[in-house]
Amino acid sequence: MRKYNSLALTLLWLALSAPPASAHYTFMSFFNLSRGEDNVWRLTAVLAQAGVSATLNQLQTGNSGERFTREQQERQLTNYLLDTVQLSIDGVDIKLSPANVNLGDHETRVVFELKNAPEDFNKVQANIRSFSDNANHHNILTLFKGEGRSKVVLSSKNNYSSLLINQADK
Repeated sequence: MRKYNSLALTLLWLALSAPPASAHYTFMSFFNLSRGEDNVWRLTAVLAQAGVSATLNQLQTGNSGERFTREQQERQLTNYLLDTVQLSIDGVDIKLSPANVNLGDHETRVVFELKNAPEDFNKVQANIRSFSDNANHHNILTLFKGEGRSKVVLSSKNNYSSLLINQADK
């Protein structure tokens, strides 16, 4: 019985001390490029709320320290992303058009439509400097195309810029 209690306590301690699998790390942001059922290409930014909050706090400090309303937070975050995300597809600069912002408790999602993206393409030149002022930050860009996907990690090592070759069709 003593052995059973010891094992049960050990397992309970391990379960409670392990980080949750759904933890959101502030040093990683995800940018997913995909085409919807309506054939519109979208860039979805999936961001840890802690990183978003830190950035919004910096923006508030520059704005006489007044607290932003939720609508102002959404607008400030959208403008910040528009200023720090540049995409070029097969040599054509892509215009991002804000479609949706969902400020969450743990995770924030911002969706942009790519207004002038071609239906089919081979190369995406990405420069995503969002949250790069945070030490050791990484932006992961994933292209979902058909049944496949291609991924690139943008960090200080590549100056948050890289060429993503469409491997998704192959």
